[in-house]
Amino acid sequence: MKLPFAFLMVWALCFQCTKVQGQQPSSPLASSFLEYQELKKSTPYRFQWESLGPVLNSARVESVQIDESKPGTIYAAFGSGNLWKTVDNGLKWKAIFEDQPVLGIGDIALAPSNSNIIYLGSGESLRKSRNFTMPGNGIYRSNDGGETWKHCGLDDSWHIGEIAVHPTDPNIAVVAVMGHFWSTNENRGVYRTLDGGETWEHVLYVDKKTGANDVVISHSDPNIMYASMWENNPGVSGSNSAIYVSADGGASWKKSVNGFPQGPKIGRIGLAVSYSNPLKAYALVDNRGEEASAEVYPLCEVCDFVAY
Repeated sequence: MKLPFAFLMVWALCFQCTKVQGQQPSSPLASSFLEYQELKKSTPYRFQWESLGPVLNSARVESVQIDESKPGTIYAAFGSGNLWKTVDNGLKWKAIFEDQPVLGIGDIALAPSNSNIIYLGSGESLRKSRNFTMPGNGIYRSNDGGETWKHCGLDDSWHIGEIAVHPTDPNIAVVAVMGHFWSTNENRGVYRTLDGGETWEHVLYVDKKTGANDVVISHSDPNIMYASMWENNPGVSGSNSAIYVSADGGASWKKSVNGFPQGPKIGRIGLAVSYSNPLKAYALVDNRGEEASAEVYPLCEVCDFVAY
């Protein structure tokens, strides 16, 4: 796919891709969990602790994924209560993300070309001021349907909004990282891996207050990707909340502005792209103007710069 040289120059200046290998500082969640395990081993009576509340359920459902290749297999991820799996259409469920440093989950994604490969983004994506929001320590990957897990970095991401996996290559994935909800940090935006999570590129970054809420890959043309950025610090809306489009598999991004609302009252944005038409996408926008509302917008501007 070819793009005008001028566009490439602008994108290169505005959205530089930074090669990232173990780029983020280690999460304190991991070290505290290891300390807990060691203390449990040293307890002479081998005590096993059980949570008695006050929360008696797994809280908010962040993601539900159905394995289309295995009828009856469903995964349900909870904001502060583990990842659960059923193989009999929901009659029985099993927790499959046990013994990990984190429980809170923001999103999960099954690779369309191999449903045994699961990407899990730790740290719930629902920001709420009334109580605790469960943070995470990055991305995990399973190659065996959730039987075992490997930590794949992005330790300082804290909250994951969305994960999208390439339709034919399970080693290519993009992740919408929200970052810290209650403070500023640079490890937010869109990250991309081309090697199954071994290394990451920071392909879309706006500033220390703006994270990525959603990212989708076109099934019919995976070079086309859409991402929504959300200015969520210190409030829940801002002028940097916007939609970006990539026409080269996530290597570079362009802000979509024609016909889309702008200004300091734009909040969280959800995205969807047509299964058959990569140029047809929709955005659900939290518009916090004088008459606060949620609005749906069709996105067509990508047609202006995608060359076929």
